[in-house]
Amino acid sequence: MAAPQKTPPPHRRTGFEVAGWDGARWILEGVFESGAEAASQAKLVLTRRLGVKVTEEVFNAAEGVFKSRVVFTEFRGNEPGPRPEKGKKPAEPVAPARAGGAGRAFIEDKDAPLYLAIASLVVSILALFFAVIR
Repeated sequence: MAAPQKTPPPHRRTGFEVAGWDGARWILEGVFESGAEAASQAKLVLTRRLGVKVTEEVFNAAEGVFKSRVVFTEFRGNEPGPRPEKGKKPAEPVAPARAGGAGRAFIEDKDAPLYLAIASLVVSILALFFAVIR
């Protein structure tokens, strides 16, 4: 017969954290034992905060640390989410393709002057080579 499983102490239990976004930082709203409790609380938090996220915290006994996994994130209305951390560049927007073919795209490319300078150098070297041979 298997021995009854003991409930782990509170500091080693698996749980769900609900945090609200106030526009500048995440604020912990509560820790819950089930996902259903956390989901119902997340709905309430979203009514008074700009955003909400639910994180599942699982205690890894082998390593002695908690592992986190974001289960749900939602932001209210058109409010932007959290800003990227300092030191990280935001993703650059992709420019829409323009009509005009590849020639126009080449001319508008930021590396076009470099390519033109290299092509001029190659043409000059070839001209010098043929002048020497003649």
